[in-house]
Amino acid sequence: MTAIKQQGAQHHSALWQLAIGVIVTCGLVTSVSSARADATLAEVTECLRANLPETVRIQQVRLKTVDRDGSQRLLTGRIVASRADGRLRANLRIESPPDLRNAAYLSRENRDGRNDIFLYVPAMNRVRRLAGGGQSGALFGTDFSYEDMRQVHDAFSGDQVTLLGKTELADRPAHHLEVLRATEEGGIERMQAWVDQSACVVLQLDRFDGEQVVKRISSPPDSLKQLAGGQWYAEKVLVEDRLGGSSTEMTVEKVELGVDMPERLFNPQSFYLGR
Repeated sequence: MTAIKQQGAQHHSALWQLAIGVIVTCGLVTSVSSARADATLAEVTECLRANLPETVRIQQVRLKTVDRDGSQRLLTGRIVASRADGRLRANLRIESPPDLRNAAYLSRENRDGRNDIFLYVPAMNRVRRLAGGGQSGALFGTDFSYEDMRQVHDAFSGDQVTLLGKTELADRPAHHLEVLRATEEGGIERMQAWVDQSACVVLQLDRFDGEQVVKRISSPPDSLKQLAGGQWYAEKVLVEDRLGGSSTEMTVEKVELGVDMPERLFNPQSFYLGR
């Protein structure tokens, strides 16, 4: 296990994105709306958050992790997410490999902007609620932490956010943000984010330990795709553990919006049961 996974609480807190998660996420879905170049901070965060669809289903998500020594591990699964009373909820269910089949993860945003996270692993045959530093642990052995799966899509709700200005990232105009997040251990986590001006997608999120970037979550601009309804999403999200030397690439396929979602998928008592 790498150092950053062993010391997650020290270095980072967890797409739906895909996100939604990144979360939720953790294909990074937004609408066709954009944040203009001279947008205020409120307009940028509103563009990130208000444009999220009411429901999204990702028929397949692939998580390929490459360790420092070059060894690889592939996980596949499905993600569903929805909003209830404006608050995000996301469910990830693992389909392979066999030792993790039917493992599941649930993230529910609560009224104060934080998230309640629940985990089910078939071998344990019980639901475990993750609290505090537990949310920074590695998600099913990948470089995503549990909190990363909803980090970007909550538009940094409850955090102290500063708009540093306009810039470019990968030759695309972007808004540059600094984010300070209070941890449950009483510390402060510092992050910087680059938000694409046209698509309102977070192209890159850096987590810091002092002045050192210890974790980077990014989506290449050529992975941005537009759905028939005008919404944008990134079909690839890369998480890099800058200390441990490992990385995880998430690829999403078959994104559907406006799909009816049974409430049991977002209930801590039943989220892990069959679709």
